[in-house]
Amino acid sequence: MWFIMALFYFTLFYALIRIWSGKFIIQMNYPNKVSIFYFILAVGSLNFITRLIFPTNRLYIHDFSLGYFPQFLLFWMEIVAYRNNWLENIDTRLAAFYFRISLISIITLPIVFLLVDLYGGNLDAFYGGITSEALYYSFWEPFTSIGIILKLHHPHSRWFFVSHASRTQRAIAHIRGACRPFLLFLPYIFQINSPLVITMDSTQP
Repeated sequence: MWFIMALFYFTLFYALIRIWSGKFIIQMNYPNKVSIFYFILAVGSLNFITRLIFPTNRLYIHDFSLGYFPQFLLFWMEIVAYRNNWLENIDTRLAAFYFRISLISIITLPIVFLLVDLYGGNLDAFYGGITSEALYYSFWEPFTSIGIILKLHHPHSRWFFVSHASRTQRAIAHIRGACRPFLLFLPYIFQINSPLVITMDSTQP
């Protein structure tokens, strides 16, 4: 899929930055609950603004869905988190708080789809434009993804930093680590399946 190639290009771009900048690291303090909330709002706002021009149901340059590119802010923030050793100090209450928000956010998706269908809405309104559906979907993505990412990082990812961890623990940790970048596109998976969710047609008997 296009997002696999996009991740490859972003990873390659990051590798070039590391080569050119040497050991330069962006120093940032460990985020608190409020700063993460502001970050979610920033990603959601960028999603909405970007999709006014690039709806998510279309492909553009090199067959990329540009409407999803603000999600790559999470890719860069994971790099910052790793370089600032945030992963070793994931706060349990913080991860639990945002994971609960992610679960609530996931539950709202079929409810919103159902309401849109019952009131004669158009699924295309979720893809972009000045619509309440596009606004909801733009913020649904970061509210869903970030809590799951925090939960996956804690506590299992700490096996990377425990010298006596078993091979099984390390293997599981590597599998979880490999899956994390694809969480950025959890909303994309929901998007391509969403037409299957709304199957009712109120115009038919």
